[in-house]
Amino acid sequence: MIQTKVARVVSPTELVLAAGADDGVEEGMEFVVYTLSDTVTDPDTGEDLGRIQVVKARVIAAHVQERMTVARTKSRTVSMPRNFIQHVMNSDLSFSIPERMNVENTPSVEPDLIVRVGDLVRAVTKPVPVAKPELVLS
Repeated sequence: MIQTKVARVVSPTELVLAAGADDGVEEGMEFVVYTLSDTVTDPDTGEDLGRIQVVKARVIAAHVQERMTVARTKSRTVSMPRNFIQHVMNSDLSFSIPERMNVENTPSVEPDLIVRVGDLVRAVTKPVPVAKPELVLS
């Protein structure tokens, strides 16, 4: 599993990871940015159970270089029904909106959920294969 840190926060939708192709990162891999909670103890035995990984954001590797990766938040598709925009277009309208991360200087966000340089990052998936169109010659 690839584990690294946030090297730079570019915007609320983009950051740079301190790992790249040399570390096994491939375009399309998904990562979580997280922080660790306080130690959790078993209420009956008092045994230390470890710490919870509190997820701050999920990002996808968009541009992988040898030693660093530009990662972006996932986008979600927003659709509007035809009758809502019927006077504008004759078909449904849909568009992608990137998910936003909580970054510094964002008001009304709990400080422990803000994405910062140095935050822990780990891979959660392998790259998603990108379908390539077939070339058909006639």
